[in-house]
Amino acid sequence: MKVIDKGSGDPEIGVVACMHGDEKCGKHAIERFFESNLDLQRPVRFVIANEKAMEDGERYLDADLNRCFPGDAESNVHEEKIAAELMEELEGLNVLTMHSMKDFEEMFCLVNTLDEDLVMAPGVGKAVDVSPLGKDSIEKYLDAVSVEAGPIGTEQAAENSYQVLLNFLSYFEAIDLQGSRETPEIFEMYESVPGNYEFLAENFILVEEGEKYAENYEEELRAEEPFYPILMSTDGYEKILGFKGRKPVNQLKAER
Repeated sequence: MKVIDKGSGDPEIGVVACMHGDEKCGKHAIERFFESNLDLQRPVRFVIANEKAMEDGERYLDADLNRCFPGDAESNVHEEKIAAELMEELEGLNVLTMHSMKDFEEMFCLVNTLDEDLVMAPGVGKAVDVSPLGKDSIEKYLDAVSVEAGPIGTEQAAENSYQVLLNFLSYFEAIDLQGSRETPEIFEMYESVPGNYEFLAENFILVEEGEKYAENYEEELRAEEPFYPILMSTDGYEKILGFKGRKPVNQLKAER
């Protein structure tokens, strides 16, 4: 893991790339920021998290890092040790992590609480509260927002990550720049869908009760109740199709 502090004083803002070694869009965004002529008004801690997996061209070495929090510094599992190190380095900071994904181009962010600052800071159009699933991801244990920036390995994801980074730093007044202040549409992720299927619907578009949304050579899946697909993909996961979502009662009403 590589940690780089920029600016004078103790950082109150953290930026994390390469939580997954095959998702390098955030690393490109950080390197581009370092090469820019933008001056930091507040100190920021930049982290390249899973360097070894990145160097090996793998998503992870032993376990999915974003399912290992809060981690274990004494563990023999590579990613559990990194998770513990990240907890120590990022505790008390407002944190952005940047990711990319398969089969989906629209940006959105993931949070574990509908904290207005974290939801608004990346400047993306959709925000997903993952707290009902109880996953041991970074958002559960830190003041963190994770952004899915675009298709994995593409220039689009790298460009999107850079814009999100500028929005985040601008929001917390770390750079003198007017970033996006888009008020996102809020969703709540509440259930995973197990199995391997061809995904037939569209993410974030309502699937009506009774509508077929996936199939394989053995069966088809029809909605037992209306829901919004989130991170559903034919090839995105090994053991699940993706997740079901709904719109919570509390939506953000206005821009900051």
